Amino acid sequence: MRQTSAIGELLVEELQDELSRRTVRVARLRSLGRTVNPDMLPPLYDPQLLWMAPQGFTLGGTERLTTRGKMTEYGQTWLVRLKENTT
Repeated sequence: MRQTSAIGELLVEELQDELSRRTVRVARLRSLGRTVNPDMLPPLYDPQLLWMAPQGFTLGGTERLTTRGKMTEYGQTWLVRLKENTT
């Protein structure tokens, strides 16, 4: 089990996926300051909202990893904590 804490911008978008030959929803955590390789974590495919509270929410989906030319999908969840509004 990998646990990584990262601060960034959460984007959820729909993209054409060539692997499944359909439109998929993809969640990405992007660095606020990096323009080259801005993804901080592997993308989360077909994310679904699993839980929500005032402090944050949980997204569940699949992560794709390629090892030795073979792609494998793993179930993955992201715990997203919202930044407090200081204004």
